[in-house]
Amino acid sequence: MLTQETMKVIKATAPVLQEHGVAITTVFYEELFREHPELRNVFNQSNQAQGRQQVALAQILYQAALHIEQLETLLPAVRQVGEKHRSLGVVPEHYPIVGKHLLLAMKAVLKEAATDEILEAWETAYEVIASLFIEQEQHSAEKAVMKRGGWGGFRSFTIFKKVTESKDMVSLYVQPTDQQELSSFEPGQYVTLHVQIPGEPYIHMRQYSLTNRPDNSYYRITVRKEGVVSRYLHQCAIGTSIQLSAPAGHFVRSDASKPCVLIGSRSGITPLFSMLLEATALKEQPVTFLYATENEQYHPFKEDIASLTKIYPHIHAHTIYRASQAEGEHHSGYIDHTLWQQLALPSDAHYYVCGGEVFIDAIMTLLRNEGIQEERIFSETFGQVGQLHPVQ
Repeated sequence: MLTQETMKVIKATAPVLQEHGVAITTVFYEELFREHPELRNVFNQSNQAQGRQQVALAQILYQAALHIEQLETLLPAVRQVGEKHRSLGVVPEHYPIVGKHLLLAMKAVLKEAATDEILEAWETAYEVIASLFIEQEQHSAEKAVMKRGGWGGFRSFTIFKKVTESKDMVSLYVQPTDQQELSSFEPGQYVTLHVQIPGEPYIHMRQYSLTNRPDNSYYRITVRKEGVVSRYLHQCAIGTSIQLSAPAGHFVRSDASKPCVLIGSRSGITPLFSMLLEATALKEQPVTFLYATENEQYHPFKEDIASLTKIYPHIHAHTIYRASQAEGEHHSGYIDHTLWQQLALPSDAHYYVCGGEVFIDAIMTLLRNEGIQEERIFSETFGQVGQLHPVQ
């Protein structure tokens, strides 16, 4: 239980965490992995090398300090991050280890400024915050196991089909190795891949969106060739076994009875394409799909999308090529105000946006400038580590 005095001390550290947070989390991860190298298997080492996880954890600490008196405003974000933790295999036993090294990192970076009062307050606050994550992760794990065809931890799958979708993207079709029933999923969700790549010192884990319709016999993931894990997957032969967690994620259509606009760039197409397939069975409301990519060589599912628009009159698709001299039914340039006016996109629709950070920032700015209300906008940023942001 947090006392008023404890919350006062924690809130007073917010400016310090804003300034020194990344330094603290950098020391934290260094010492954590030095004493517990096995935990490297849980963390994305590419994000570690690029400093993304250090920044994300620093942001979590800052937001927790800032909103320590109203932690309930962070619960939606805790649920989202907690679900990702479940998919990665995070367990309650990890939290005391993390808490110990977090306090040691604060002391190492802040030195005499990290008084006993501050460290004791953060120890208490950490236990409360950790309990929120543990509760959510246990709930998510139980839900995944209890679902028909569901499972806990990681399950063996076998690649039975590979399809080249574009110059740098391939789809892998996988079935459970045990040939038992497979749980369904919500379009927009992802699975976590757990793989030991020959020659790599640690296990790698990556999230990949499911790109097929919900089906009880197989999953499909579509992988862009851009990192050590994706390069490995592109080389995998049919018959290769991989380990997957049960589907997870909250980037799903919140209300299928509303018209929606799907906006994606590059590999951001993956969760949106599953949503587009779902829309074939939901014919009450129009669905508009905008996809931005370099040119036709980098356009996955091109023929599939064209076919859907011909068969289903409520589905509309627009492609935007940034660098293409080819003729055809596509727009050139970017998704901007000019294109918005040209397409006359609806203001009462729900907007689902997925792509890299720069793309997401640009589209979010455009949507706000065009008067789309915040509660109608849903986004998933690829390459971003889970962060906490309060609900106002």
